[in-house]
Amino acid sequence: DRRLGQNDTLNGHYVASWYRTDNGFDPIAPYGALPGYRTTILQHGQNGGGDWTHIFTPKLVNELRVGFNGEDGQWLLNDNTNWTCKLGLPDVTASVPGTPATPCAKTIMSGWPNISVAGYDGIGYGLQEPEVHPTYTYHASENLAWSPGFDGGRHQIKFGFDTRYYRYQILWGTVAPRGLWTFNGGPVNNPLNPTRSPLVQLLQGTPDNATDISNGNLEHFRQHTYAGYVQDDYHISPTLTANLGLRWEFNGPQFDPLNQLSIPNLSPASATCSPKPACQFTVAGTNGLPRATYNPYYKNFNPRIGLAWRPLKNDRMVVRSAGGIYTDTVTILGLSVGLQPPNRSNNLVQNPTGTLTLQNILSQPPTSILQTGTLIDRNFKDPYYEQWNLDLQYSLMNDLMLDVGYVGTHGVRINGSQNLNQPNIGQPSPYPYFGPTVNVTNNSRNSTYNAMQVKLEKRGAKGAFLTSYTWSRCIDNTNYGGSGGGSTPQYAFNLAAEKGPCSFNANQRLVFSYIYELPFGAGHNMLARGFASKIVSHWQMTGIYSVQTGQPFTVSDAAPQSGTLPTGSQDRPNVVGDPLVAGPVAANPTCAAPTQVGVPSMWFNPCAFMLAPGQFGNSGRNNLNGPGYNNLDFSLLKTIPWTETRRIELRGEAYNLANHPQFDLPAHTFPGSTFGKVLTSNAYGGRPPRQIQLGLKLIF
Repeated sequence: DRRLGQNDTLNGHYVASWYRTDNGFDPIAPYGALPGYRTTILQHGQNGGGDWTHIFTPKLVNELRVGFNGEDGQWLLNDNTNWTCKLGLPDVTASVPGTPATPCAKTIMSGWPNISVAGYDGIGYGLQEPEVHPTYTYHASENLAWSPGFDGGRHQIKFGFDTRYYRYQILWGTVAPRGLWTFNGGPVNNPLNPTRSPLVQLLQGTPDNATDISNGNLEHFRQHTYAGYVQDDYHISPTLTANLGLRWEFNGPQFDPLNQLSIPNLSPASATCSPKPACQFTVAGTNGLPRATYNPYYKNFNPRIGLAWRPLKNDRMVVRSAGGIYTDTVTILGLSVGLQPPNRSNNLVQNPTGTLTLQNILSQPPTSILQTGTLIDRNFKDPYYEQWNLDLQYSLMNDLMLDVGYVGTHGVRINGSQNLNQPNIGQPSPYPYFGPTVNVTNNSRNSTYNAMQVKLEKRGAKGAFLTSYTWSRCIDNTNYGGSGGGSTPQYAFNLAAEKGPCSFNANQRLVFSYIYELPFGAGHNMLARGFASKIVSHWQMTGIYSVQTGQPFTVSDAAPQSGTLPTGSQDRPNVVGDPLVAGPVAANPTCAAPTQVGVPSMWFNPCAFMLAPGQFGNSGRNNLNGPGYNNLDFSLLKTIPWTETRRIELRGEAYNLANHPQFDLPAHTFPGSTFGKVLTSNAYGGRPPRQIQLGLKLIF
């Protein structure tokens, strides 16, 4: 920090960090549960910036800021021995760009190959390791604050702009950089040996299929963003202030300067072109395709307005209201479009007759399979959020304040993924010359959030408390995160059926926190003197009590029923009764219904669901709620003065003092013997049973 005279101030900083972890078991993307495939994680972080503030006049101040953030992450294999060659398997690492072409050479990609045996854990390192991805962001901003004097200083105007340059690179080992050999067992074209176990097949050395890398490129992503704003804080009167502003943003499409992005060509020409799959994709920057594969959008104008009003002649009541539009910046939108042919691909060789061996299978021509694809909507636009609120604060007493507010948010043009190649029931795929998934990222999603927020706060010298209550509802058709939100829409072309509670929705939440000094000893009327005063003085209790309703979840099918995709995780069953009511269900009379629901042994009535073969089920997304959350944290502490400047603090703290079990979501994959039952608590961390700790602190 440096002051240059009365009008200029400079400050700057630079921070560097180094992080290394050696893992006996791969924690990032293990291929199986077997230990022994050790990895090392290296992360080098940097952060730097500078700020120059210049005072032109007391009414005109300028600030210039520059800075950067950077992280270089590396996930490396601990064993670079080329075990593929040592085991007598064909070496495939020489096909990886940037590695020596000498067969069986030791490279960064060397290590244990991947062996898959049906019914057993996988052998080998993670399929996407090693991985190196440096990430950097450079930014600069200019802000000018002006208080004109023509109206007595009632206006405070701010102007500014900022720009960012984002760089993200990634080198993956693609899929199977050391080779993948799969043994599934099953029938072969041999009448003397119609079936085989996977272990026999492994001993015979005849895999069902094998995969190696044919091309893998280094991805380079770049993005430029620019923004400008103007804001006026207008003091209309001593009791009324208005905030008026307008912001413009341009978030440039993310591109690869080497034009290594590509998208699937969905025209009928992909059915007959050659050679596949490379000919089925259009490379960015060719044939009229933008280098980012989607067009820039320049119309992100974001108005803002806010009001603060004191309607009474005193300061006991304040009314605030605001509204605005906020653009969301989407980063790494095009990662998947950089992992496709012709710049990145793998070879898969099938072994239907069982005559190919570990040693010669990869020397055969690749098996012709339908290629999946990913693309971004050519007219993709930045998502934005409309937000508004109304808030009333009233001082009930000098140290007691009540705050009641309403908050609303509307998400517009939220990005989401749709499978363009999902057929309707009984119909062919729209693009039969591609695989089962052709996913497009577009602006097909939206959300709404409405909440009443109430806060009661008391402050005082001997203690204070804060009570907060939220009654809210979040609805969307986009959020599939969390442990209960499903993975994809049931039918990509009927997103209206996906409308439901957000996966993080909690309809009600109450939090009560307090700090209270026990009324004994010095400064109090009770036991204020003598030896007892030294024992009972300076004790405090603090605590936080939290309770909220449960997280939504989606009931999904264990196996495909609609016949529109090869997996059933997106299919849902039919609802034929009320899942929240115990007892027999008339539409499902053969089902043994529970006599009680809403308990861990049976959270909902499983008889309310039935399979819908050949259909899309009518069960909604996130239409049930799991167990709620109930937790009390408590601490008791005593302060012991030592000298005028030193003191000792003894602390006893208990988390989840009541040891209340924080149950996880019930099993919600239909059907199954555990369907509807709560099987675990704290399986995902963050909700542990009671924990007690003691502490001693010296403050000086």
